[in-house]
Amino acid sequence: MPEHREGTPTELRDLESFLWCDFDTMAAWRDWMKTRRFDRHEAAASFALAGEVQKALRCLEASNNGIAVSDDVAKAMDLLNLVIEERRLRPRITADGVRVDADPGDPVGHVLQIAIQAMTTYAWPRFKLCQDPSCRASFFDSSKNGSKVWCSMELCGSRNKMRRHRARADAATNSVIV
Repeated sequence: MPEHREGTPTELRDLESFLWCDFDTMAAWRDWMKTRRFDRHEAAASFALAGEVQKALRCLEASNNGIAVSDDVAKAMDLLNLVIEERRLRPRITADGVRVDADPGDPVGHVLQIAIQAMTTYAWPRFKLCQDPSCRASFFDSSKNGSKVWCSMELCGSRNKMRRHRARADAATNSVIV
């Protein structure tokens, strides 16, 4: 799957990418930062924090799609509020609306800045995790009514619909047998 899906607003693409990527290695985090011109930032200084922030944001994404536990969501919000406070991300009123500015060299602050903007402009509920338990990919729901539940209809959606169809067919077959 591509890192960006069709329909994702340009200003949200770095957040979409951050939520979608696997930062299981320092090299992956360095590559993500370099692509976004944070190559002067020391990757080791933000690697662990980026993983924690990503996990917390993905938990909030899961709640957007109805697959998160409220205790986990509360912990995620606490962590994000703490990091937002540490990064000194404060809202400012501008002619274009409310803005939150991060230090230009801070990749974690940059992602949080976009997440806060998405939350204040009501775009956040469209960030979701795939409901397929074997997938759980992050995606931006660009559908008209915001009702997507799978990252891809061609992959996860098709598989899940086929599973449900087979389960119904099996149930019908078993109920006919006496």
